[in-house]
Amino acid sequence: MTWTGSLKTWGKLRAARVSQRNDKNTTEGEKINMQLRVPQPDVTFAPHPEGIFPAVCVDVIDMGMMSVEQQGGNTRVHKVRLVFETDQVKQDGTRFVVARMFTASLHPKGRLAQTLEKWRGQPFQPDEVLDLNRLIGVSCTLVVSHVLRADGTVFASIDAITKAAMTLAPSRNYDPKAARDRIVAAGGVRRAPLAKPAPAAPQPGRLPGE
Repeated sequence: MTWTGSLKTWGKLRAARVSQRNDKNTTEGEKINMQLRVPQPDVTFAPHPEGIFPAVCVDVIDMGMMSVEQQGGNTRVHKVRLVFETDQVKQDGTRFVVARMFTASLHPKGRLAQTLEKWRGQPFQPDEVLDLNRLIGVSCTLVVSHVLRADGTVFASIDAITKAAMTLAPSRNYDPKAARDRIVAAGGVRRAPLAKPAPAAPQPGRLPGE
């Protein structure tokens, strides 16, 4: 073998060894990068406890037309938020407030109609009209669970709204104007009009249609 040939052979061997080291380092680096950690829940804000709780509707907020993703595209849908106060008390002595968003429609297959039917215990009749403001002050039972967001924060989700097992009076601590101010400040929707306040004492009547 000539001197030139020896140099070429040595160069090929050295290049192969460097390539092997690089492959090994890349593989080890990929393993390190694939180690994922579940974020710690945000404890700066205590969400509503999980479970089944007596509650009372304290507000109905017209969220207006909102952009939602449906069937692979975006569309604008009229949304409404039902706000509830439960019997659970926070550290500051006030009651917890939880809410759920619905499409403002009483279509039989819609979530709002199905939820209200379970709440009042009977289906809607054709051409029946319901003023959602009449829900304010009406008691119910909520099923609440926790949902972990991608940023590590936890929020309380209302999984179900059913007939009341007991009557709960509003505490009067809920401020509907402040709630709307927070929605506007967060860049949500236009300022929704105030609904009538929840009565201080339980209504003798029941959910419309019940």
